[in-house]
Amino acid sequence: MGDARVATAEGLSASLARILPRGVRSGARAISADDVATLLEDERSFVQRAVAARRAEYGTGRVLLRHLAGTSAPIGTRVDRTPAWPEGLVGSLAHDHRFVVAAVSSLPGIRSIGLDIEPVRVLDRATAALVVRPDEEVDPLLAFVAKEAAYKAWHGIGGRMLEHHDVRVVVRGDPRTGAPAAFEASVVGDAHLHGWCVRSGDRWLASVVVVA
Repeated sequence: MGDARVATAEGLSASLARILPRGVRSGARAISADDVATLLEDERSFVQRAVAARRAEYGTGRVLLRHLAGTSAPIGTRVDRTPAWPEGLVGSLAHDHRFVVAAVSSLPGIRSIGLDIEPVRVLDRATAALVVRPDEEVDPLLAFVAKEAAYKAWHGIGGRMLEHHDVRVVVRGDPRTGAPAAFEASVVGDAHLHGWCVRSGDRWLASVVVVA
């Protein structure tokens, strides 16, 4: 049976607050071409030659980031394509074709944050095999979302580049019910990262926070 639930920016924002620690500022915003006009000069230069959809996603992302960071200054882009966070902040940004989600924190105990968002769908068998390890028992799309969040958090602390099979995910609970479920993302040969995932309307959300 299909699921008629549809995600909203308000619902996604509420769900993010449930899977992130207190003190982390987070939110969601529907992508709009109107946000391109709000880009500041140092931001606009990064996407001036991009297609319209990419400019809209980037513009909406920068509106959301400046709001969460509490700044009117531009938030540029680093060589690795991640946001150039203002001094004292760590954070994460993710998007699909309809929404941008983000989280930022200035809490001294938080070293890195990773977020991901994906529309609920069934991955084809070939893609699922690329994502899920033989020793994992998890929905392929949920594994993908959790691993993407883990990659971003791992990259934020200087971790090596990862492939999907470099990370093994174990989910505790059933996030399909709408209640957050904890998961562990084990980076093979390195570390164990801890995160949360939840379904919000027709979207999966996942977060990983690395603490000192």
